Amino acid sequence: MDVRLNKKIKVSSEYDVVVAGGGMAGFCAAVAASRQGAKTLIIEHFAILGGLGSSGGVGNFDGRLEGAGNIFDEVVAKMRALDAMEKTGSKFDHNVLPIVLQKIALDSKVKLLFHTDCVEVIRKKKTITHLIVFNRSGFSAIKAKVIIDATGEGVVSQFAGAEILDKDKIKELIPPSMMFFMRDIGKTCLQKQISSKYIYKTKDDIPMLTPWWEPDGKVGIKFKIIGHDTGSGEGLSNAEIEAREKVLPLVKYFQENYKPTYKFDYTASILGIREGRRIKGEYVLKGTDLFAGKKFEDVIAVGTFQTDAGDPKTDKRVYIKGGATKVPPYHIPFRSLKVKDLDNLLVAGRCLSADRIAMSSARVMATASMIGHSAGAAAALAIRTKKKLRELNIEKLQNMLTKDKMDLLL
Repeated sequence: MDVRLNKKIKVSSEYDVVVAGGGMAGFCAAVAASRQGAKTLIIEHFAILGGLGSSGGVGNFDGRLEGAGNIFDEVVAKMRALDAMEKTGSKFDHNVLPIVLQKIALDSKVKLLFHTDCVEVIRKKKTITHLIVFNRSGFSAIKAKVIIDATGEGVVSQFAGAEILDKDKIKELIPPSMMFFMRDIGKTCLQKQISSKYIYKTKDDIPMLTPWWEPDGKVGIKFKIIGHDTGSGEGLSNAEIEAREKVLPLVKYFQENYKPTYKFDYTASILGIREGRRIKGEYVLKGTDLFAGKKFEDVIAVGTFQTDAGDPKTDKRVYIKGGATKVPPYHIPFRSLKVKDLDNLLVAGRCLSADRIAMSSARVMATASMIGHSAGAAAALAIRTKKKLRELNIEKLQNMLTKDKMDLLL
């Protein structure tokens, strides 16, 4: 049985650019648009910016750090100035990152609206006129000229009726991971347990377990979760439940087999999702493009990170074909950000128009920051020139990105 909600919703605000999702892609998109003069809003489900780099506990900027644009450069510089990032490496303190991102966003005159979700859109022909959002104030409508979907799951795009890539292969999603954290207290401390069906005694018992060693006697530990469609409400909930049920047994296993003086500290707030819904754009970036180091005339970002696509059939360290392969530097085209059949919607981050293998490389934070920066600059250019996204002069956009210290050369 269905029910119908017939409700008059107030238009609460109007912006040039609305960015849905405040991860690294969304953050860079919003800052880029605002710095180009566009009145810009970020709506974010959580209370902080950074996405997996903050709430997910993933404290590593995978991808190319140099030439990723002046917004990303500023993030790195501020993190290092606070001794919250390696001076020459890519690891950082995920608890400090959202403080830095918020400061940069506010200084750039980006409006932030936390604890807010997009729950529907108003579409007229090929244009989204309003986002319907929900938060503590209830439902409201936000009018926007250009929207950037940086939700990771392509939520806005789905509500707008955009095509989902590989919709018939949802069960093959790259599995997520959960991060938990421990610290050395200088004495043996075996973790007490609550009743659990998960008991780990040998290496054969445990899922893929990856320690991320940090300064000051800390370690983050990542483990793989399989068997859930994290792009659905119930699937994501069930995956989070299973992950947290496994944490304390895995802590005990780590103490008994590796570091008996390391005490459990905390678990990341959210799962590290590697793949959700990918949205069809004007071009679908392919794994074969990456392996060939392909160049595109409409390049707006450069990827360098290896493919990272774990096998969804096992929780061990096993990858699908082509899913753990080094790649040469490759171009990401603007067409992979432009959502097919919609005039004012771009995607940024892991919901970009790409096949599974290509997305597994392009989704990492440094690359996603470039994609987001480019999307924000494009949105501002469209507003300034009063053109549709598909009508933009790509050379003008690329010149803007080059001025913003983005290296688009291979």
